[in-house]
Amino acid sequence: MPTWSFAVSLVAAFAGAAHADPCTLAADGVHSSIRLGARPGSEPFAMLRPTADRTPLRIELDGTALAHAHIDSDIVVLDALAPAADLRLFPTRPVQLDEWFTDLTQPLRIVPGPVGRLMVSLFELPDKLTTSRPLRATVGCVDLSLSYVSVSPPARTGNVARKLMMLAAGRNIPLSLTADGEAVAQLRVDDNWNLTDVNVLETKGRSVRIYTDADAGYILEGWVPANAVVRLRSPRFGNLGTIGQGGQGRSKNPVRHCGAEVVLFVADSRGHAPEKVGLLRAGVKLMTTGSDGDYAKIELVGPRWLVPRIPDIWRIAAADLARCPVD
Repeated sequence: MPTWSFAVSLVAAFAGAAHADPCTLAADGVHSSIRLGARPGSEPFAMLRPTADRTPLRIELDGTALAHAHIDSDIVVLDALAPAADLRLFPTRPVQLDEWFTDLTQPLRIVPGPVGRLMVSLFELPDKLTTSRPLRATVGCVDLSLSYVSVSPPARTGNVARKLMMLAAGRNIPLSLTADGEAVAQLRVDDNWNLTDVNVLETKGRSVRIYTDADAGYILEGWVPANAVVRLRSPRFGNLGTIGQGGQGRSKNPVRHCGAEVVLFVADSRGHAPEKVGLLRAGVKLMTTGSDGDYAKIELVGPRWLVPRIPDIWRIAAADLARCPVD
C-alpha cells in the first residue's frame, strides 16, 4: 500500500491554525459545491458537487475561514482544505439570527466571528427579503448539520394570534421591531410566493405585529403597516422547475482498471512537483491523457461529484500505471 504522509501534514497545518477544538460534522454528501485546495492560499484543484451519489464526508470547522475536508469513498480518499463559506449547513434547532428572524430549515454558512467560536449567517437571503443589517448568530457544533434536518418551530408562550391573515402581494412591506421604529427588513410578496400567511398578534395605531407561518423554513416577527395584511384567499402556486445535470465528455483513450490503491496527485500551477492529495481505491477506473515527467496525466472515469477545476490536473506516478492495466 502506498505511504500516505500528506494527510498527516495537512491535519498538522490545519491544527496549527485552529484556535479551539474543531467541530466535526459528517454526512454522505453535500448540498452545495465546495472548492478543494491542497494547502492554505493554493488554487482549488477540484470541486465537490452535490449529487445523488453517496460520498462519505467529514468536515472539521474551528470558526476560521478554512475547513478541513476528508472524503473516504469507494473510489477515492481525499484530504483537502475548503473555504468554510462554501459549506451549506443546516440548523438542528431553531436559530435566532436577529430579534425578528428565527431560522428553522434555511441553510446556513460560516462567517468570520469571535476567535474559536462558530458564527453563522443565512447561506443566502430568501427571495423577496432584504435586510438593513446582517443576520448572524453564534452557535455550537451540535446546532449544525451537513444534512437537512426537520426542525419544529419554537413553542409560543406569549401572545396568541388574534387572527390569521396574509401579506398583501405586489408591494414592498417594511418590517420593524416596534410599531413606530425604523425598518429592519423589506418584504415583497408575489402571488406564487409561499410567505403569505401571517398571524396578527396586536394592533397599535396604523401598525400590526405579526409572525409568519413556518412553512417557508423560517419565522419573521415584527411590526408592519396595518394595510399590508389582508384577508386570506386561496394561494396560487408557480411551476416548479427542474435542474438538469449533463454528463462529462469522454476521451477515446482506453480505460484502465486499477487493481491496487495508488497515490493521487494534482499538478502544481507554479511549476513545482505535483502534490499528493489522496488515494485512488483499488477498482477505480481511469484513462491516461498524457505524461508529465515521472507522472502520468489521468482522467477519472466516474465520479460525478468530484470535478477538476482545470483540465489535466490529476496525476499518478508513471510507475503506478502497472497497477492499472488496460481493460
